[in-house]
Amino acid sequence: MCFIIVIWGRKTMRNQQLQTDYTEDMVDYWKERSHTYSKDNRSQLENEKKTVWENLILSNTTQEKQLNILDVGTGPGFFAVLLAQKGHHVTAVDVSADMLERAKENLNYYQVHADLRLLDGNDLPFSDDTFDLLQYNRPNLTNKFCRTLYR
Repeated sequence: MCFIIVIWGRKTMRNQQLQTDYTEDMVDYWKERSHTYSKDNRSQLENEKKTVWENLILSNTTQEKQLNILDVGTGPGFFAVLLAQKGHHVTAVDVSADMLERAKENLNYYQVHADLRLLDGNDLPFSDDTFDLLQYNRPNLTNKFCRTLYR
């Protein structure tokens, strides 16, 4: 059984060109903002919000074992750090190389590990039953991604 946690999903894109434009805009946006956003995330890893996020994500899982977790849209690695600190194996993907660089910095800072990959969350190369939990942090849910969830 795979648990799916969608943190921020509001709309479904139907047009592939709109999705491509959106992805390019998102990469450009995070290139400019990755450092400040990473700093904001670090502050949440060091205050009471950390426990709130841990409880939200892990409250419906079997916590007796190490989980294989896919963190889609990892950004600066907030959830990757949080879940790796709890002893889980995390694969973290993002479409932004700048955000993955921030994630790498944060993982090193907190002395935890995650498998970081530069991938579009709508085109994931993983086989079925690879992960026990999916954490998805992206403002849009595409039809292709939603179909992937039901594989």
